[in-house]
Amino acid sequence: MKMKNLFFALAIFLAMISCQSNKTSDDSLQIRLSVEPALAQELDYPLGKLKSQLTQQGVALELTDAQSSDAQLSLSLISPKEKEPNDGFELLKNEEGFSLSSECSRGLLYGLLEIANQLESGSKWSELAGKK
Repeated sequence: MKMKNLFFALAIFLAMISCQSNKTSDDSLQIRLSVEPALAQELDYPLGKLKSQLTQQGVALELTDAQSSDAQLSLSLISPKEKEPNDGFELLKNEEGFSLSSECSRGLLYGLLEIANQLESGSKWSELAGKK
């Protein structure tokens, strides 16, 4: 009987250790966002909303300069294909995290709000859906 109790206690202990080592990658996460300072000022509102949603999930948001190669989210403006820039956006998953691109800052605003809305709906950072 004592041996059975010892095995049961050992099994519980191992299960607890296993659960702690299998935490999701979102636990205590810090998201580095690569963005040019002037663009960050222009996108103050959606960046604030994104930061708020990440904070609610226990994730910190750090803005880095546009040259940061280890950012989990990078923002970029691409050259317009037509005379009038398209305000759509493209959110793509990559090795580091996500890249968000648009032909204009309004498209980046929409993309950041989309990310914030997905987080608000209960998605974790690692579960975000890309959009084209």
